[in-house]
Amino acid sequence: MLRPARRNRPGLSGGGKSRAAVSRQLTILVVGQTPPPYGGQAIMIRELLQTEVPNVRFAHVRLKFSRSMQEVGRASIGKVIEVGKVVLLILWARVVKGASVLYYPPAGPQRVPVYRDMALLLCTRWLFRKTIFHFHASGVSDFVKTARGLTAFLARRAYGHPDLCIRTSPQNPEDGREFYARADVVVYNGIPDVFPGFTWQAPSTEPPWRILFVGVLCESKGVLDLVRACGLLRARGCCFRLELVGAAQPACFADSLNRMIAAEGLTEYVEISGVLVGDDKWRAYRRSHIFCFPTFFESESFGLVLLEAMQFELPVVGARWRGVPSVVEDGESGFLVEPHDVAALADRLEFLMKDRHLALSMGRAGRSRYLRYFSLERFRAEMRSVLNTL
Repeated sequence: MLRPARRNRPGLSGGGKSRAAVSRQLTILVVGQTPPPYGGQAIMIRELLQTEVPNVRFAHVRLKFSRSMQEVGRASIGKVIEVGKVVLLILWARVVKGASVLYYPPAGPQRVPVYRDMALLLCTRWLFRKTIFHFHASGVSDFVKTARGLTAFLARRAYGHPDLCIRTSPQNPEDGREFYARADVVVYNGIPDVFPGFTWQAPSTEPPWRILFVGVLCESKGVLDLVRACGLLRARGCCFRLELVGAAQPACFADSLNRMIAAEGLTEYVEISGVLVGDDKWRAYRRSHIFCFPTFFESESFGLVLLEAMQFELPVVGARWRGVPSVVEDGESGFLVEPHDVAALADRLEFLMKDRHLALSMGRAGRSRYLRYFSLERFRAEMRSVLNTL
């Protein structure tokens, strides 16, 4: 059952700490990846580690299974060796740093990452007094429900009965409930506001309209659907340019993408920029007019790139999938369509291109929504409240 996060108790954020307060300090071991690569989960774990929580300190064991987004979810001998290293580091943190709470972000419902999670959790979770699962990737319970025999038994042992589960959206699968969590809460992600530093660089008011996609370039992120929709826009005589920011996963998907672009007659309309970070990425948002994110990704839980687009006052056209409707308010800060509905996707993009006033209005509404619900300050405040319940 979903329970709202409780607010901080009075007095916890006071000045100096007494000896009693120090003795009650809780050490939470955060096991998870931080950038690079720059996936949403890695970014949010980095922000968590930089959050000050009264009476709580963080220790960190960094996961390094993937050096780039192309390696995510793929098996290798190096990753098997890395599992052993991580187990030893967790044991060291438990003994030397006195960590009594394990914070772990489970993988989505892909076989290789789930087996990795099971190995790590079965070897180490029993050492800790409490366990927190933060589902930045969602749907692992779907994998466990379909597992059979020994795999099902070990998965239930690894994931079962955590003390606290955190979801990023109420629309996501109830993984915590499936695993009989003692507490299940929702905390929206939040990111720092970098937009004020780029207001001087205004997007062009002249054609073509610039449509932006940021994320892993793979079929389940809706990239091919977006290309097909742009093919319809070209056939209707729309003046636009599509920029795709990200790396192909797997690498061979780049060939499929390029073939689709050529088949739709979009060679002169599409720019593939690769992975952009820092100011290069922010400039890509700033020079664009519309953000499109037609994802149906099996592990999707939130879509951090949606917040990046909204803070840059971009109207969003996205898929009604998992946590996306929690972020994008359909008809207010953008439009949502059903996954794979290429015609509807093209219609919404064209609608915005034909009504500049509406596009600007939705972009401003998106930024207002970002500031109200998805700021980094709000995320940190909610995490303080949730962790203080421990």
